[in-house]
Amino acid sequence: MAPGGQFDGSPDSPRRSSVPCPRCHAPSSRVYSRYERRLADLPWQGRPVILRLQARRFLCREASCPKRTFTERLPGIVQPSARRSERLVDIQRHIALALGGEAGGRLVQRLAMPVSADTLLRLATTALRIDTPAPRVLGVGEWAWRKGHRYGTILVDLERGDLVDLLPDRDASSFAAWLRAHPGVEVIVRDRADVYADGARQGAASAVHVADRWHLLRNLGDAVCAAIGAHHAAVRRAATPCASAGAPPVTRAPAKPSARDVRKVATHAPRLARYAEVRRLADAGATVSAIARSCALDRKTVRAWLRDGGPGTWARPSGGGGGASRRTSSTWSTAGPKVSETPPRCGVRSAAGVSPAADQRCGRGPQFGAGGPRIRWTPDPRKRTDGSLRPSGAWRAFCKPTGRIWRRLTGCS
Repeated sequence: MAPGGQFDGSPDSPRRSSVPCPRCHAPSSRVYSRYERRLADLPWQGRPVILRLQARRFLCREASCPKRTFTERLPGIVQPSARRSERLVDIQRHIALALGGEAGGRLVQRLAMPVSADTLLRLATTALRIDTPAPRVLGVGEWAWRKGHRYGTILVDLERGDLVDLLPDRDASSFAAWLRAHPGVEVIVRDRADVYADGARQGAASAVHVADRWHLLRNLGDAVCAAIGAHHAAVRRAATPCASAGAPPVTRAPAKPSARDVRKVATHAPRLARYAEVRRLADAGATVSAIARSCALDRKTVRAWLRDGGPGTWARPSGGGGGASRRTSSTWSTAGPKVSETPPRCGVRSAAGVSPAADQRCGRGPQFGAGGPRIRWTPDPRKRTDGSLRPSGAWRAFCKPTGRIWRRLTGCS
């Protein structure tokens, strides 16, 4: 191992005395010159490896050969003019076929085999294809370059379950040309599109056309629905005895919990565990103070949990502001004198009634019934300078609402 991760060496087998010319294949033993080749190889202990090979250049002795000098070939080690060993190229090609360009480029950087994403894509496109016999049963369908815009044709060998080829377009002429270039197809499994039907007739006239399984089931379902849809009354008459006989109850499998339900259960699990401990101590006869000290809870929380039968889930209301409206309505219905469902007009109480201008500005708000106290509405000079009105301090002291709830109840800003 040389400094910098470089290795000096040569193949174990002795060098050949004569090497054939790659053009005329005539052997030559006359060495013209020598030079050094630097090849990237598989990493060692997480570090890149550079192979330094001494290659020979020979002189071709055939006068008629246009190649006067040629380089010694190293099959199994490196391709001509390449800078990476064949085993390194093979690993990088497999990574490119599995992950693609960008993801494969990030992986090979981590594996100490640095190469660009474009090089990986080039290795994937130049991969050697294994020649397979022409399929006997060929499945043809479409695939999307971009869904709704551009489509191609996919060809599959249904007997072996292997992908045969991809055509760049969905055209009858290209499909027919492929069939003529690959004779031997006896059965063509396709959909009911006219494009593939015309291509199959042009390229393989003797092949048998078969509808694929998915379209058979789809067409059968459409036919059954059309036949039943024309005889609704007969279907209802036939279903009546079955319904009266009583069918056994259908047991449905429990639905798989969603990710939100799983998070909700995990969030409330500690609270439920503490409530179980509270309930156990309460059933054992412990006092509220003792339960609060044991579970590190407030006594009011312990009382509320025991009264409600659970810790509560603190679920948010489905509608916007619904929780505030429900809490406010329960407060008005339980605290203080009875509240009328018809709110008053926000104006100044006088013998003549309510100011219509103030009513238009402030809207409608809650009031007490006929037996409740009389409320006088007065402007607040500290808060308002535009003439809009605000209830007096006695009303606010009795109700004690928050600012947001107050504005929602009274309509006043």
